[in-house]
Amino acid sequence: MKTWFERAIFFSWYCSIRDCAYCYMSTQPKTKKAVRSQASILAELIICKKLKWKIGFISGGIKAFSKREFRDLLKNMYKVTA
Repeated sequence: MKTWFERAIFFSWYCSIRDCAYCYMSTQPKTKKAVRSQASILAELIICKKLKWKIGFISGGIKAFSKREFRDLLKNMYKVTA
């Protein structure tokens, strides 16, 4: 039997839509923009890599970051995990 640890990486708890009945973010106040710093996300990925944990998925809300910020975040996440 083989087992492993897997981690979900959340980049925000904010979403501009906030009307999806199944989503936790739709229950949050509309004025709150909870977005993680890039440094925090990258540090979590470094720890996961050192511990050899797989990344199950990456998730967060729509328009939590601008397109440019999100692209830069994804590029840096790739650099850390590659």
